[in-house]
Amino acid sequence: MTTCQRGVSNMPTFPVSMPATITTADVTGHTNEWQTARIRAGVSAARDGKIVPADEVFAAIASKHDWPR
Repeated sequence: MTTCQRGVSNMPTFPVSMPATITTADVTGHTNEWQTARIRAGVSAARDGKIVPADEVFAAIASKHDWPR
């Protein structure tokens, strides 16, 4: 067990050198269909040039709300 800000954590700790594995599968091994659909739509939009760089999106939001950026 490790110590964290709120006390003892039951989460395992791993060395930084250990590769992280990120999946979209649930415990039964089936992919979440909505995630797969969103990923496919995003890849398709990127290929078609229909995406806006995140920095431009954030700048537009900040400008709309008069937030400094």
